[in-house]
Amino acid sequence: KTIILVNGSLATTASFAQTVRNLHPTFNVVLYDQPYSGRSKPTP
Repeated sequence: KTIILVNGSLATTASFAQTVRNLHPTFNVVLYDQPYSGRSKPTP
């Protein structure tokens, strides 16, 4: 099973670090940074 975590306003997926550690043994975890947040590059 896969869980997708999406950051909210003014946050990055780094805020999910503990959550990922807890979920990863059981689930595939996908982190999605909104454009202009975290490590996401702006779209052209």
